[in-house]
Amino acid sequence: MFEQDIETAKSLLEQKKYAEAGKIFRQAWEQGDNSYAASQYLYCLRKAGYPQPAIQQGKKAGLQFENNTYIQRELIWAHYDLLKIAQEEENLSKVIQIAETILENKPEKMALEATILGVIKIAKQQEQWQTVSDWCDQINPEIISDKQPLIGDRKSKSNKEKWYFAKVKSLIELESWHQARRFALEAAKIYPKEINFPRWAALGLKSLGKNQDAIEEFKQLILKYREEWYVFQDLSDLYQNTNQLELALRFACKAALAHGEDHIKITLYQEIAQIGLLMNKLEMAARHIQLCKSIRQQQNWRIKADLEQLELDIHQAFSEQNIDWVEDCGEFSDLRTICRQYWLEESYQGLPRQKGYIESIQQDKPYGWIRSEDGKRVFFLQKELPKFLRKEKLNVDFALEESWDNSKNKLSFKAVNIKVEK
Repeated sequence: MFEQDIETAKSLLEQKKYAEAGKIFRQAWEQGDNSYAASQYLYCLRKAGYPQPAIQQGKKAGLQFENNTYIQRELIWAHYDLLKIAQEEENLSKVIQIAETILENKPEKMALEATILGVIKIAKQQEQWQTVSDWCDQINPEIISDKQPLIGDRKSKSNKEKWYFAKVKSLIELESWHQARRFALEAAKIYPKEINFPRWAALGLKSLGKNQDAIEEFKQLILKYREEWYVFQDLSDLYQNTNQLELALRFACKAALAHGEDHIKITLYQEIAQIGLLMNKLEMAARHIQLCKSIRQQQNWRIKADLEQLELDIHQAFSEQNIDWVEDCGEFSDLRTICRQYWLEESYQGLPRQKGYIESIQQDKPYGWIRSEDGKRVFFLQKELPKFLRKEKLNVDFALEESWDNSKNKLSFKAVNIKVEK
């Protein structure tokens, strides 16, 4: 009798009719002393959205069928369903309390992983970095799944990579620099295409006072990874810390030219103003103060005290040198165009320049080749030239910048700041 009823319940379960299936499973459990039916009843309660009754019934079934793996599993997942509700409520203490109950029940790998990452996620959102670090330590990363789930048609980060992000970030926030660097380097070996891990490792060196070593690592980052404005800014900060102001300004301007929205770069623009003041490039400093203020007005942000003080310091430098203050040009777009000209000029300062001609341009490729006066072929990106100047045999003047040849896996050079030879 009960076997036929259980088959009927299974059929209902496949149709996701959890309430109807649950009634049959409960009857089979209570009347037939059936542990399988008990576990399936708990499953139906969970899927129908009743985790608390599933826990209550699960405890009862656990006493009746001691050490039953399936009942224990459903009880654990019922607690996890409660954990997700607490997550939605942003109740970190409740999430931790439920997670501790789950751990006491010795969950299997999947439930253990989901539980710990659940705690880490909400602790990160609330910037409770010690909690993030402590809960990362509750699991060995070697057993965490490295499978990348698909979101649409794109792969997202695996749980293991998320674990490394959380662990390294928490250690950085806690200023545990040695450990942060160790985990970052470990992650960089596993995820060689992810720029943040080697970046955080280099920042660890900077925070440990090893500025020159950090500079070398950042230079390698810039060569081997995609150009990110914040990595250029990191290197600029290091050069400023070591009083190499020309290089600090050069890389700050490269950061300004790199892709990224202006409001995100506002601290970078303020740093350019600061470096400009230190190098007595006062008009540039003043224009970047104006740019910062314009962005803040656009975003309805208040003018911060340190920005006001920097503006006063620049005003004083103008006054001491009997120079008239540069008036604000008004429109943000005009002001940004003026600043962009500074970025272009300063980004290539100090680089050796050569002459040659455009030897070849690949119509279906983003690059081309220049033949220099000394007969060498020099790689360049076509974006370095306006479209109307992308012509073979055109005589050009260009700067040489270090690059990384991925095909030969070695240091090379590329042509930048290409100009038509006059």
